[in-house]
Amino acid sequence: MNENLAEIQQWYKKDPSLLVAEKAAMAKAFPNFVLEQIGDGRLAWTGTLTPGIWKGFWAKNDSDRQTWEVMAVYQKNHPQKQIGSSVKVFLLYPTLDIVIKQIGWTPRHLLYDPISNQKYLCTAHAEDVKIGETNTSAATVLLWTQKWLTAFELVMTGDLSKEDFQGKGLWGVAQMVATAENGISQMYKRGLKQMENAKTKVEYLQAADIFQSLFNSLDACINTSSVDKNKCLEQAKKCLALAEQCKDDDSKDQTLENNNNESDSVNSEKKKVNADEFCQAMKKNLTEIEQFYNCLKLAEQGDVEAQVNVGGMCFNGKGIGRNYQEAYKWYMKAAEQGHAIAQNNLGAIYFLGLGVLKNYEEAFKWYKKAAEQGHAEAQHHLGDMYFKGQGVQQNLAEAKIWLKKAADQGFTDAQNLLKKIEADEENDNAGEVTHGNADKQ
Repeated sequence: MNENLAEIQQWYKKDPSLLVAEKAAMAKAFPNFVLEQIGDGRLAWTGTLTPGIWKGFWAKNDSDRQTWEVMAVYQKNHPQKQIGSSVKVFLLYPTLDIVIKQIGWTPRHLLYDPISNQKYLCTAHAEDVKIGETNTSAATVLLWTQKWLTAFELVMTGDLSKEDFQGKGLWGVAQMVATAENGISQMYKRGLKQMENAKTKVEYLQAADIFQSLFNSLDACINTSSVDKNKCLEQAKKCLALAEQCKDDDSKDQTLENNNNESDSVNSEKKKVNADEFCQAMKKNLTEIEQFYNCLKLAEQGDVEAQVNVGGMCFNGKGIGRNYQEAYKWYMKAAEQGHAIAQNNLGAIYFLGLGVLKNYEEAFKWYKKAAEQGHAEAQHHLGDMYFKGQGVQQNLAEAKIWLKKAADQGFTDAQNLLKKIEADEENDNAGEVTHGNADKQ
């Protein structure tokens, strides 16, 4: 009864139309976020954000970018004005504790939540919480979260000072976000200076690396009028061409240090690569970037094959920084048009929890749609989920049906699992016969 009372007192019960508006705004701005109800009756959106500026704490390759799993929790008094807004944003992974431990200092613009005994991000502009001013919503708060994370990542690359990020006073968050655009501009100027002073292949490649990283990040970054992403691409191509013109006899012995200016507390070992190898890799990357944006134009016009290809490039980090959120968006567009590959890949995204919350039921739904169109991999995954009871009630008969369909198409994993199930069934039957014979003796 107490739980029912708690739910009745929630804002979404008092004003259902407001919840409809919140869902519509989130579907437009953050389609990969999932709405759920937490233990005390409050609603919360959970998903991932990828500003795309910084390679992150645990990057394994140059295309990786830090992904942040966050939760935006509505307070019971939503949409009342209050410090930090009536929607609180928590970092789920990496948590604030992990961030502080990794960087060795505590960011400002954090507030304390007595309910969870945790700190959360102050993501509302001062004017948004004054009486008579605009109310905040989950979508607007998450847009501010994106800006907060963008500014933080600029600090980690060295393009925004820690002092500017920390700001002054509680409302310094507004100052911090305002200076983020300046950080983008500084990063671009750093590339221009590097290119201007460059004399060797290594130095030109370092400049190209700055422009390429900046180009990849601008789509996910805060809106900025100070830097044109197309100019970044052109500058990267120009630097690469100049690097290839350098006739360094000892170029094979030259090494290129990782250009990401993380603090030593985060990344004490600078990555070094052969200059010629890096040159070829960047040439390939720039070619993939052009291919990506040519494909993106078609995808935006509704071409389903292009949508699948864009999704794949976002998923694998080809032509753009790896971005599971964007991969989800484009796979979903193609899957809704009935494309089997997109449906299978969407099932994998839900199954693994990449860019969305892990959801076996959704994974099963999309695998089934692809499997029904004859997609062998999806048929295998569907059979496996029936076998394990993931996202659906366990059903060995159905598992064998779908695994056989995949096995008949030569899908090795399905053949192996089907053999295992059949072998287990034979052993069970043999055991029953032995037991029956023993009873007769």
